Amino acid sequence: MAWLRRLMKNAHLRCCSPPASTTYLSVRLVPRGGGRLASGHFCSAWGAGLFQHPACWCLLMVLLLLVTPGLLRAQSAGRILEDFNKGSLSRWREKEFHGTTRYRLVPDPATGGYCLKAQCDGSASGLVLNYSYRLQDYPILSWRWKIAATLPGGDGSRRATDDYAARIYVIFPGRFFFKTRTLNYIWGNRLPRETLAPSPVTSKSMMLAVESGNRHAGEWRLERRNVLKDFRRAFGEEPPPVGAIAIMTDGDDTGGRAVAWYDDLRISSGVTASAATGE
Repeated sequence: MAWLRRLMKNAHLRCCSPPASTTYLSVRLVPRGGGRLASGHFCSAWGAGLFQHPACWCLLMVLLLLVTPGLLRAQSAGRILEDFNKGSLSRWREKEFHGTTRYRLVPDPATGGYCLKAQCDGSASGLVLNYSYRLQDYPILSWRWKIAATLPGGDGSRRATDDYAARIYVIFPGRFFFKTRTLNYIWGNRLPRETLAPSPVTSKSMMLAVESGNRHAGEWRLERRNVLKDFRRAFGEEPPPVGAIAIMTDGDDTGGRAVAWYDDLRISSGVTASAATGE
């Protein structure tokens, strides 16, 4: 990088002494909605005198070429939807179907942070996170989950037994409510892994078993799904934008009890998913 140091030195000698015409501006930043965010002083030499020199333009272009790829990778890597480490569920709203599933944050010794624990006893309610994005930008959804056990009486082929210890919904709002569609990733009771089946409640919801049975009960499982491909497989068309993500543990149809844990919900482009960044 000796060439870059020489270029920077040359640019410094030519540019860093501001011309006599240099003026200074005081800029105050105000956040949307009012209120004072911060104040600072910025030298207008970056406009009045600095970029009058070709060497400085050259230096700027070199720095942009060096920095931009890293910034693009960071932006395209992904976003953390929820890791529960803020200790609050304020971003989530509860949707009750039959009674209430108990959702609470508990310590996760494996990570040193928090995870979401869900307990149902013949009840069904879910947590919904409103979050809009395009699958073309972030096709990958990943999360960790764990169950104590599946529901012995659960059978997704019939509405009367449509219960699961753990579910993750990806919700695609339609122009009208009856056009809303969902992909429902389930920890299946009996359905073999990768089985895709319509919900017994509505054909607008497709269930996909990403885990099945009790073989891995009591273990944290990391899931990674290409939701774009799953949507095409499920509905045979291109997806509209995602509108929300939901979590549910339910036992209302069978009257069963279930316990599950959820953590680390992320979306990513698939380029460098491990480098997902927060909002």
